[in-house]
Amino acid sequence: MLTTTETGKRARDDMETREGGCGANATRGESDEDEFDVDDASDGDESEDDEDFTVASRGRSAPMGAAARLVDGKVISADSGDDSNSKRVKITPGAIRADRKNVDDPCPGLLESLREFVMKAGGTLSDDWSCTATMRTNGATAGSYDAIYWSPDQQRYRSRLEVLRALGLAPPKPEAKSGSKAPKAKIQHIEPIPRAEAVVNAKASEKPVSPMELGDNTVVVDFGSVLQNTEEFHDEVHIWPFGYKTKWTNDNGDVFFSQVTKASDGGPEFIVKMEKDGEKYTACAASPLGAWIEMCDSVGPAIPVGISDHFCFEDVRIVRAIESLAGSDACEKYQFVEERGGWDDERVRRAKARVMDSKEILKQIRLVTQKVKTEQVAQNRVQREISKVLDRLVSRVDTAVKREAAKKQRAETKKALSEIAKKHRDSLKEASKAEKEAAKEAERMQREAKREQEKLAKEALKAQQAIEREAQREINKAKRAKEMEEKKKRDAERAAQMSVVEKKQKEWLMGMEQRDADSSDTTFAPPIMTPNLKIEPDFTEKSELGDILEIWMFLDRFKSELFGADADRISPPTVQALANILSNPKKSEPLLAVLHLGMVAPCISDVSASTDSSSTSALKLIPDAKAHFSETKGVWQEVIRRFLHASSIIYDSAPYEPYLKDAPPILPEAADVFTRYMCAGNAGFDPLSNEEGPPWNGHPVPKYNARIAPYLAAAADAEVLAAVEVELFSNGGGFDVPASRVVETRRQKALAAITEAKTSQQIQAVRCAIRNCAWSHALTNVSCRGDAAAVKGSQPRGMDIRLLDARLKAGVYNAAAHSVSNANEVDDMIRTDVVEVANNMAHLTNGNGPKAKLELIAAVDSALKQTKAAEELHSSPWDQGCSVCGLDVVAGVVLLCDSCDAEYHIKCLDPPLLAEPEGEWFCPKCVRERENTNVVSIHECKAFVGTRLEKAATGEAIAVKDAMLENEAEDDEEESGFSDGGCRGAMARRLRSLARAMESVGFDGLSTQSRLVLLRTLMTLCLDSVSLREAIDSGLNATSEVKREVRQHIKAWDDYRMEEVRASDAKKAEEEAKAAKEAEANKPADAPESAKAYEDVLEDEVVKMDVDGEESVAKADAAKEKRERKVVQRAPTDDELARARVRWQSKWHEVEASELEIAPRRTPLGSDRHKQMYWRLGNWGEVIVQAAKDAEQYDVEPEYGLLNTEETKALIGKLNPKGRKEGDLWRALQRRFGAEASALSDVTAVPAIPDISEWGAIEETSDQEESGLARVRQTFLTLESEIPDIAFNRALGSAERRTMWLNVAASAKSLVSLASAIIAFERALERDWLNPGWLSWSWASPLVRCASGANEASSARSIRLHLVALRRAFKWNKATRASGRVAGEEANLILPERSTRTRKPAVVAESDSDDEYEELEDSESEEVITKTHARDRSFRL
Repeated sequence: MLTTTETGKRARDDMETREGGCGANATRGESDEDEFDVDDASDGDESEDDEDFTVASRGRSAPMGAAARLVDGKVISADSGDDSNSKRVKITPGAIRADRKNVDDPCPGLLESLREFVMKAGGTLSDDWSCTATMRTNGATAGSYDAIYWSPDQQRYRSRLEVLRALGLAPPKPEAKSGSKAPKAKIQHIEPIPRAEAVVNAKASEKPVSPMELGDNTVVVDFGSVLQNTEEFHDEVHIWPFGYKTKWTNDNGDVFFSQVTKASDGGPEFIVKMEKDGEKYTACAASPLGAWIEMCDSVGPAIPVGISDHFCFEDVRIVRAIESLAGSDACEKYQFVEERGGWDDERVRRAKARVMDSKEILKQIRLVTQKVKTEQVAQNRVQREISKVLDRLVSRVDTAVKREAAKKQRAETKKALSEIAKKHRDSLKEASKAEKEAAKEAERMQREAKREQEKLAKEALKAQQAIEREAQREINKAKRAKEMEEKKKRDAERAAQMSVVEKKQKEWLMGMEQRDADSSDTTFAPPIMTPNLKIEPDFTEKSELGDILEIWMFLDRFKSELFGADADRISPPTVQALANILSNPKKSEPLLAVLHLGMVAPCISDVSASTDSSSTSALKLIPDAKAHFSETKGVWQEVIRRFLHASSIIYDSAPYEPYLKDAPPILPEAADVFTRYMCAGNAGFDPLSNEEGPPWNGHPVPKYNARIAPYLAAAADAEVLAAVEVELFSNGGGFDVPASRVVETRRQKALAAITEAKTSQQIQAVRCAIRNCAWSHALTNVSCRGDAAAVKGSQPRGMDIRLLDARLKAGVYNAAAHSVSNANEVDDMIRTDVVEVANNMAHLTNGNGPKAKLELIAAVDSALKQTKAAEELHSSPWDQGCSVCGLDVVAGVVLLCDSCDAEYHIKCLDPPLLAEPEGEWFCPKCVRERENTNVVSIHECKAFVGTRLEKAATGEAIAVKDAMLENEAEDDEEESGFSDGGCRGAMARRLRSLARAMESVGFDGLSTQSRLVLLRTLMTLCLDSVSLREAIDSGLNATSEVKREVRQHIKAWDDYRMEEVRASDAKKAEEEAKAAKEAEANKPADAPESAKAYEDVLEDEVVKMDVDGEESVAKADAAKEKRERKVVQRAPTDDELARARVRWQSKWHEVEASELEIAPRRTPLGSDRHKQMYWRLGNWGEVIVQAAKDAEQYDVEPEYGLLNTEETKALIGKLNPKGRKEGDLWRALQRRFGAEASALSDVTAVPAIPDISEWGAIEETSDQEESGLARVRQTFLTLESEIPDIAFNRALGSAERRTMWLNVAASAKSLVSLASAIIAFERALERDWLNPGWLSWSWASPLVRCASGANEASSARSIRLHLVALRRAFKWNKATRASGRVAGEEANLILPERSTRTRKPAVVAESDSDDEYEELEDSESEEVITKTHARDRSFRL
């Protein structure tokens, strides 16, 4: 029987062998006193074929080659290179590997191994024995050999044991393993000793010294320190010192560091770290074994981690060392080794613990290895599939190559046959060619003979010509001398003429060199301007003339920025054209609409760039200059009125200068209020802001906090909706006599329903439910903020909990119960609004939207089923704060109503209270209820009565404030108007004054001066916009380029002049050539032919030689160019100069025309001796003259005059060219208008004056002028007929309610009644059919206030603008898609035959814009549903 020590040794060897098999290649360290075993010994080891290649496999050894390794129980050769391509086999006892050194023939190695095996058994083996080996190719043992041994008498043996039995030998005993020690004596157990004595022994032991070698490449780097009074760092048998650190290196050289640290919970944390190829691996756990198991998972099977815990806390040497550390005796739970027993027993216990840890680590290694194996098998399967595909592709390529080779062989055969045929044809051609060559040779010899004869004749002729040239040379010498004298004389005369011409042209082109005083020459006397600028029919005042001139120049300069591609068609061509449309606004309304809407477009664009997406979408609903006149007719005046009042808000705010790169051009808070007013249209209040506007921060911020709207605003909106329901039920029956008793009875019935709502148990239950939801955590901070944070930018209507509560309280749903046939539809109306509120809450910015949505819907559904509610209605978040301004006590003294507990500031009442009243105090609403005057009526909204919001909503408050400021400005001499000092407050009051004038009398009722003031004000606002400022900045750069072109044009005057001279000379030469040709035709034809031939030859020779007889074509060409240059340098005649100047001046106006379009301002032409300034009105010759300003009255507008083309040319002769001021003016006029137009008929010297007869002409229409009420009614009925039925809500848009609001609209006698029908119609539309920009337009109370205005025409325009915006906000492309889908569904009601197949129309991708329509096309037919227009939308689904 094996001893305990031998058993431990064998177990240790087995564990180390398994560690190597898992990729560790670990070597066994030297045995020490800690080696032992706890398991029984195995049956024994079997000796194998190859001693240097042994690995454990299920307790048995298997042969392996040198430097091989075992992965997942399979041997991989080191010579195979890539691990992924190596053969993996399962090693079985006695198997011979195919990857050994002698792989080609394993038989000699097998025989040698058999011979050694027989020798160990005590026998010998003769040399006649042989061996055959067969390698296995399949299965888990693929790659190993099956050996068969043959005796000399050819007996077959399948194993070495059979050979031993045949020889009569016994198998040899297994040899002892190297490095094993002799069995030790049996361990003696020692009795425990007391703790005090064990502590003394531990302290007396030798202190550990770091680093400490433990063998097996393990080193203790640092023993750390024992933490005292910490129970987590020790237990009964372990102490884990803080900072304890070990280092272990595997056989591959990878270094692992193990360390004990302190976790966040105060307990020990065991960390294992290693780094390989720049990648770091870290594992941490609450135990040493857990840390190493985590490391196995991190590194995988590729990096050996061993099968033991390398913290070494189970090593008795480490235990002894830790017990000797300072502070170990303070570990109360820990029992020292001698306190538990002797060190021999401790070694046994620790060995058992290490074996259990090794089993856990080995189990984890196997799991990781199995995972890698599974992945490798999948990868191999993919590679085999890829190999099969590649084989098939190679086979196909080989087949194609063979076909190509056969094709090539056939082509070569065909080519060979063609070569043979070609050779035969070539032989025939050679024979024919030889015959032709013989004939050509005969002809050549004849030509040579003839050429010799001609050569002799030419030589004789040349000899005769040489004699004649010698004589001619002498004659030419004398002639040249005479010509040189005449040339000098002509050059002197030409130089004198050119000097006179140059001096004259330089005067008008560059100005006089010598300048004197303007009045030094009395022969020149420019007239003093008389006010002859009379723009018919009404513009006679000096200020009017100055304004209209400035406005026209502004429109002419920025027409492309304001009107885009239609600038030339829209912009007035002349000042008179602008005056005509301003004098006749009714006939020219389309042009006036386009001009005014185009001028406000840049400012609205700046506001859109300064606010959020919701406001930007809302501003897009306003009709612009590109809209059709059917939309803008009359509405444009309301747009301009709202724009003026909204712009005053910007000027009332603090000055704002964007200093950041991406800062908005306008203060975001001001832009937001601007948008609200443009959409609401009332004097200064809407449900999102009060009359004072939001708080101004004075600097740009990307997101800003809008001031909370008071609850009174929600109450006013609910009051209007309740009044609308009363109006709808009472007048929607279609009675012939509206004032009949039936109408009054129905009205009283609806009012009674509103009164019953206050005591309704169902309404009370719903209100309690929503107020409970408002106090939930998800909505506490946002329930009182309205849609400013919940739905702004995402929903078309601002429904929130406050507005829902206000509608329930006002009895909106109880009043609506009479307009439906089914009583259950009232609950559907409540659910419709609740669902809309819930959907809005789903977009809350605090992240609680989805949860709050579900809670609200569930609470309301439960409340609708209740029959009894709480008697008392508890408070809500929106009840806190003043009902008027929404602020708390910090804003002033707050009064509490003794009836309803509502809060009011004393300054928010109307009239405001100076101090807190004594005794009981009731709010304005409770006072009306006590006096029974709080009756709901659409004609009288009383929610704001008694508060300062009443005057703010009507505009009275701000009008009084403006009047007070104007009076103070008149009394204060230091304050000046906008035109004098640029005061923002004065500009704001000026804008509101124009807005009130537009509201009271409209544009048609304004005086001519007021219309000019309006245009000039819009021009001032427009010039402050970003787009026009950028245009001005770009114009500065472009102007310099135009000026450079002007300078180049001035320098090009010589080219124009010389070009005219060349043209004249060319014309003269053409006439002379024509005359010479006619003379040659009249010459006698009886001259000898020999003389004619002689002259032809002589002419050819003369062309090729000069006067001296040298033949040179180059010299002849140079002489020709010299003659042409002499012709060009002659002095031009007066007619030639006049024609050249006309061409030059025409080009000047072309170059200067671009400067008029891009220059920031008009540059004056100059001034005269009377200090009169001159400007170009256009490039057609009209010049504006401004009289000199009076030095004593410098602020007085000067008089203006206008010079036409003839008067301008006459003025040129009256100016002193040498004057210091008049000289510049004379030069500027000479360049532009000094040319004689009669000198050249086909070129226009000065552009013609634009024809204004066609511009601004409006066709007379036969339609009679309708009243404001009739036009609004027609607009509403048209829009209502175009909306498809599918866009209406099932309950709010039922057939009964639609009939009611149509009857109300048809019988309405006032705009307020008609507005009630419009509100009911808008409320019935589903939210999905409206653009999110409709949010700012969707409030009911501002619309009723606009309809209740004193001026019916202005109120009608406001309501029509509301309807136009609603039309633009409706998603017509969705209506087109819905019509296509419904039409397709109706067609599918008839089932097709089984043999046919039909496909539904395919929906083409939808455009991002709601103004475009989606096209539907059938994939199997060419039928396409075309785009619909407004006139085609009158359909019902």
